[in-house]
Amino acid sequence: MVQQPDQGDPSDEVGPAAIEAVQRRLEELSGTVPPETMARRCLVWGVDMESASQFELACAFYSKGISLDPRNSDLRYFLNNNLGYSLNQLGRFTDGEPYCRAAIEINAARHNAYKNLGVSLTGQKRYAEAAVPFVQAARACPADRRALHCLERLVSEVPEVLSLVPDLRSCIEECRELELKSSSPSKN
Repeated sequence: MVQQPDQGDPSDEVGPAAIEAVQRRLEELSGTVPPETMARRCLVWGVDMESASQFELACAFYSKGISLDPRNSDLRYFLNNNLGYSLNQLGRFTDGEPYCRAAIEINAARHNAYKNLGVSLTGQKRYAEAAVPFVQAARACPADRRALHCLERLVSEVPEVLSLVPDLRSCIEECRELELKSSSPSKN
């Protein structure tokens, strides 16, 4: 069984009553605050809940922020990406996948949603599919080693993925080289 990266402790789950109370309060505030401002607040509050490992509450904040349909593309990216991440933390990989894909659609140049998509696909045991976004994330931001680490762990725990994904070995080597270059001091 493949170990899931970065999963929170299930004992940290928040009860339905707390989530409903947060949702009611968000609805009350929504009528008094402009939608874009409210969506930004939801992002900040969601990040705070992530930091406290309160992923159910983080999901409630991110979901509300998305429902406000913010115009700012960075805001939409982070709400979707962070919701996908939080759902992954809860082991709800199938639920997290579409939010990771939405974040990628909003901004394909950012790397983190690719990593989170790889985690979602790994959690669904779609290992060959998971390797591809891990490679994309590692290429997009070699200084952030998390995607490469997830990819290496995937290959270590499910070695048959090497035969299922053409050129995966060479992609891993390329990502390792990029990571080394990103961490070495420049020689100007």
